[in-house]
Amino acid sequence: MKIPALLTLALALALPSLKADIVFGNLAALTNGGATTVIQGTNGTGKAIGFTMGTSSYEITSVTLRLLNVGNDLSTDVPLITIWTSNGNKPMVQVGGTFTNPTSYTPLTSTNYTFTPASTITLDANQSYFLVVRGNNAATSFDWLAGSPTVAPTGVAGSAISRFGLNTSVPNYSSASSVYNWFQIDGTAISVIPEPSTYAVFIGISVLGLAIYRRRSRVS
Repeated sequence: MKIPALLTLALALALPSLKADIVFGNLAALTNGGATTVIQGTNGTGKAIGFTMGTSSYEITSVTLRLLNVGNDLSTDVPLITIWTSNGNKPMVQVGGTFTNPTSYTPLTSTNYTFTPASTITLDANQSYFLVVRGNNAATSFDWLAGSPTVAPTGVAGSAISRFGLNTSVPNYSSASSVYNWFQIDGTAISVIPEPSTYAVFIGISVLGLAIYRRRSRVS
């Protein structure tokens, strides 16, 4: 027996939906030519790109960066990626943990590398954040590539701001930058679970639709 379309619709509305989106980034507009930011360890150069979420919250599924000269030494020469809250102009407090690095690199080739959260990182609706890229060790040195001219990031978030710093303290990343390096933050939308009263309405519609369907089936 086929489930009535009305019942199917009611069930679909009642259940939370999961949707993968580009939260923010510019990799979709990737060009061959480019500039670069040299990331030089936790006591050297770091870069932060800020954004403001829209009306939906998201869980980050991955962050992708376009890098060069990375991974020559997997113990020291790799990125340290974190998400920070924003005070409007610079990073403020780290959100969640770090990201898991790829198991291998091709140092001499410009490559997109994907990093996954070691634990759940949630970006709340209408809040501002920074994606922070630095080195995992004082000896780290690699290139975070960018377009020339630079390409502004887009996505479900907006209001991009770019900062860099020459300090071990990320909240001191306050120097303005006009360069948006190649990156992409992907995430899954967090749906609001309906209230019990809303579920009751959906169930009532489903029961009514099923009763009408069965009556029509007996008539025919």
